[in-house]
Amino acid sequence: PPPPVPPPPPTSSDGYSQAVTNASPFAYWRLNETNGATVAVDLLGFNNGTINGGVTAGVSGPQSPSFPGFETNNPAMQLNSLVASSYLTMPALNLNTNTTTITGWINPTGIQVGWAGIVFCRPVTNGSTIAGLHFGPGTTIPNELRYTWNNSASTFNQSTGLSVPTGQWSFVALVVTPTNATIYLGTNGVLSSSTQTISEPSQAFDSSLFIGYDPSSGGRPFNGKLDEIAIFKRSLTPTKIQQ
Repeated sequence: PPPPVPPPPPTSSDGYSQAVTNASPFAYWRLNETNGATVAVDLLGFNNGTINGGVTAGVSGPQSPSFPGFETNNPAMQLNSLVASSYLTMPALNLNTNTTTITGWINPTGIQVGWAGIVFCRPVTNGSTIAGLHFGPGTTIPNELRYTWNNSASTFNQSTGLSVPTGQWSFVALVVTPTNATIYLGTNGVLSSSTQTISEPSQAFDSSLFIGYDPSSGGRPFNGKLDEIAIFKRSLTPTKIQQ
């Protein structure tokens, strides 16, 4: 008899999303909605957010085979800093902790405006928390990753030297512990990091969490693509970040 027909090659993988869920996130937005959707679904089902009108959903995200662990058709969100409301608004997470991790993938379009937000909490009406992952002022190192915690200048004025390349996907993360904070940048298969040793008080995260935006100073929008944003109510180890 003829030999058995081999199975077709795999066309997708959920390795990355499985690694995130295995690490027990507090909220995880895959951002794989189709264009026209208005709800950014939290994979855990508790913290669905709003896809504002200026966002284009369903664009090409990090995909296999270039990015193993992702589906071959994995979608993402496109943000345009020149378009009003081109960001996502998530609910207040009420974390009340100083052990926190933010992870995600970004693909910047050009050099970002100073202090552009990636994942940022700042009260517009009610709330107390000013904290998150963002870019620096852009005056010396373009697209430099920085962070803010407790609205402290000692945090957002700390240079990391981590410059995110434009026009390609990179993994980013912020890991906060009571005694330090580490920013990670993974690009071209290399994971780099910058750690600041400083006391980090608990933050409430008691107001809206913005993805691709910081509402300070008339708005600090991100320009480019975003995908796979996750929040953890604990400090992930370097090994977990590498995974």
